[in-house]
Amino acid sequence: MSEVGTPSLDWFVDQARELRGHGVGVGKRVDAESLSLRFQSFGRNRVGLRVALEARPKVSTTLQLVRCDVRRVGNGWVLDVVEREPGSSEQAAPFFRDLARRLGRATQDSALVHVDSTLRAWSTAFAARRDLLTDEEIIGLFGELEILGVLLDRGLAGSEPIPSWTGPGGTDHDFTLTGRFQIECKATAPHSERLHISNEHQLESKDMPLYLACVRVAIVDNSHSGTTLPEAVQEIESKLSDDGSVQLFHQKLEALHFDRLDPRYEDIPIELTSVEYYEVRGGISRIVPSDLRAGVSHVKYQILTKDLAGYKLPELPYAPIAKRM
Repeated sequence: MSEVGTPSLDWFVDQARELRGHGVGVGKRVDAESLSLRFQSFGRNRVGLRVALEARPKVSTTLQLVRCDVRRVGNGWVLDVVEREPGSSEQAAPFFRDLARRLGRATQDSALVHVDSTLRAWSTAFAARRDLLTDEEIIGLFGELEILGVLLDRGLAGSEPIPSWTGPGGTDHDFTLTGRFQIECKATAPHSERLHISNEHQLESKDMPLYLACVRVAIVDNSHSGTTLPEAVQEIESKLSDDGSVQLFHQKLEALHFDRLDPRYEDIPIELTSVEYYEVRGGISRIVPSDLRAGVSHVKYQILTKDLAGYKLPELPYAPIAKRM
């Protein structure tokens, strides 16, 4: 690609130094044939590159150097590629020059391809390589993605399916369908009867009905009989609408420390055996805060699925049901 019109590295260094002291929006145009590019201040001592686009872009990154924000402006959209940390590393100016160089001759149709290729190149070169999730964490995430897929297929989460996935935020229950019900998801081995409960709040139903989803899965050796986490993620993405849901979904995966672009996960097939649902109510086997003496908390325990038979449901309900304790 020709670099005609792309400012020098020194220009980006000097501009970044000058812009850090200015308010949001102050900056300068960067030459490009078909796109509107600006290198500008985004406030709080951060600088970045703004790309004007006609259609809403879908882009995200695990690169620690920058973040990608999408905004509606007038009749179009802008993609803001902004430093994550104020006055970030010496790599910031070279990164923005590289991105500007690649976008210099890009069209509206090819712009996101160049953005994605730049982010991937810099991620490969500079991003720290994470440790993989443990087998237990992989199975747990797969189980939650399976239930999220069920909610999407049946339209149970309404117009905001990803906000209903509350587990990544550290809440007591993995899913909260506001005004309807909550779901606690437990993934376990295909022939295991034991479900591990992390604390006395996980099976406590308060303001709405609570359901326990038992997802039986296992990591397998045969790649032809299983589904990988990246494949499960792509399946969820294909069901989401273009309203920011994909970006929020990626953020929640990040919160769980799952790198969806790590190719090592492609070599870990997971096989789904079954999904069972139980209504958490009445005398079901569980420990709740009211069962504990003063000063006792953070209780971990196990329950057996054979003891839950009287509370089993064929599927999740379509409509709200009366609260039963």
